[in-house]
Amino acid sequence: MLVPMTKVAIVGHHAALEATIAALRELALLHVLDASAAPELHAGPMTLGPERAAELETLRKLTSRVDALTALRDRAGLPPLDASPAPPRAAGRQEEPCPLDELAARVAPLVPHAEALAQRIADLEAEQNALPRHLASLEKLAPLGSDLVETESYETVAMVIDRQHAELLDRLREEVDQLTEHRFEMTTGVVDRDTVGALLVFPRSCSSDVHELLGSGQVSRVSLPKGYEGLSFKQSLQRMEQRREAIPEEIESLRKEVAALFEASDDLTSVRRAAERRVAELELLRHLGASDETFSIVGWLPALARERLAETLEARGLSATMVLELDAAEGEEPPVLLENQAIAEPFVELVKLFGWPRAGSIDPSLLMTLFMPLFFGMMLGDIGYGAVLLALALGVGRRFPKASAGRRVARFLAMGAGWAVVWGVLFGELLGDFGERWLGLHAVWLPRGEAQAIGPLLIFALAVGAAHVGLGLALGIFTAWRKKHRGELLERIGLMLALSSLFLLTGVVAGALPDGLLTPSIAGLLVGTVLVGVTKGALGILMGPLEVVSGLGNVLSYLRIAAIGLASVYLARVANELAAEAPAILGVIVATLLHALNLALGAFSPTIQALRLHYVEFFGKFYDEGGTPYRPFGLDLCRDPAAPP
Repeated sequence: MLVPMTKVAIVGHHAALEATIAALRELALLHVLDASAAPELHAGPMTLGPERAAELETLRKLTSRVDALTALRDRAGLPPLDASPAPPRAAGRQEEPCPLDELAARVAPLVPHAEALAQRIADLEAEQNALPRHLASLEKLAPLGSDLVETESYETVAMVIDRQHAELLDRLREEVDQLTEHRFEMTTGVVDRDTVGALLVFPRSCSSDVHELLGSGQVSRVSLPKGYEGLSFKQSLQRMEQRREAIPEEIESLRKEVAALFEASDDLTSVRRAAERRVAELELLRHLGASDETFSIVGWLPALARERLAETLEARGLSATMVLELDAAEGEEPPVLLENQAIAEPFVELVKLFGWPRAGSIDPSLLMTLFMPLFFGMMLGDIGYGAVLLALALGVGRRFPKASAGRRVARFLAMGAGWAVVWGVLFGELLGDFGERWLGLHAVWLPRGEAQAIGPLLIFALAVGAAHVGLGLALGIFTAWRKKHRGELLERIGLMLALSSLFLLTGVVAGALPDGLLTPSIAGLLVGTVLVGVTKGALGILMGPLEVVSGLGNVLSYLRIAAIGLASVYLARVANELAAEAPAILGVIVATLLHALNLALGAFSPTIQALRLHYVEFFGKFYDEGGTPYRPFGLDLCRDPAAPP
């Protein structure tokens, strides 16, 4: 449900400002507004002043440094810092603020050392990634250099060339012979199917001329990474092998050094949290009102928490600070706080995903808690599938943290699986017709897998749709009446009247209802269509009938409940037929795979379709989205955000 909210103003002397802000931060109750926009307070905006502005800038730089250090930890391959919120404090306990210079002193010495270590690790990792490529090239050319004489006064160059251009090596040999005055040695050989390799040894005194010559041809030199220049071919190969073995140990040693550096310092998470808390307090000042002697803080809080706020301020010795109740300005809406039982938690998140409800509207979380698992169960509708899915949801759900999305999904699937077992009993299904074939199971209500049951099943789905859409229209009528939106009220009354009359008319034509209802149903359809069209202005003569047809389409959309259920039961029957007809082991394997596929589809498809029926067909009749979430000052700084205010 939507928690009733109250708008209040906190007014006190400037001397009590810091203590009041600390109390508000720890209470985490007040959704702060711009106090200068409240005309009844006659207060101008509060300015930070040069000292607070400088403090704010310093704190922002501090948080940036902590973020940079956190990134350096990641680059070093260390586990991330604990980012969990600060534990809640006991009531009445005030936390001593940490001086700004002390916070900066904790962080400053870490930055240059950590940056140097992280850069060294990054360089080693880059070298580690590059070495295999260079080694692969040199190892292919290694047989060519087995007979070469290597001295410090000679340089070795490895080259590769396409076999179709192998004649270039003869020309290269002649030109190098001239440049070096016959002081060179060149060995060639086939590297692979398409490539010829060559090793060229020549005096270092001719190095520039030879490299200039090699650069002008169609020869590709095998490049070596930085640090291997001036080494012979064999020396480079040996050094690379040594480096490949040594680099992992060096990286691990540096990581241990980074870890020791952070362990020796204070917890960076607490430093950042302290800095963030102070930044939030300084940012809060921008929203405050001020006069020569007083300050004023305006915001919304849950109506039942007003007395708690006043009592807390008095207990802190701030009895002179007043809490005044204000009237909402014209057109102003309070922020929205949704509060429901734990069973509705997964569906509260689904409502938020669609869009926050506006203040004064209806929270559909409890309705989704009832209908969404119910529709899921209708579509799956099998005792066996429901029992397996229930066991999986309960077992896997426990592995997720309490407030996690995984736990919420598991909770919804468990609820839907429970309904699937119930509907499985009504439909007489256990792994399709397995229960009927071998266990003598019979439907308590409707054997939906039989041909004669398809008609009643479709009619049932339409009845469910009419009831669900009708409930949405009834809620829409109530909401429009409460908010005094005359146009929406007429439109929803007209649509409900038109759809009800249309179903009556269908019943009369089908012979299921007395003929005496024919005239009233036609009259109701016409009146309802006119009421819908009146709200559309000049286009009402066209839009009225279209809206009625659209509403009918919403009801027909619930036929998917029957369609998805039939697809599931027929696939289960196919699996059972294959198990009965195929050789024993093969039949069991194929049937098991098909049943597993059917279970996976039965967990996914009904979830999506049930969600669509709510978002599109149901919510559109009454749900008023666009509300502002309730974000009290201090919520993310002082306690677990999942805890209730």
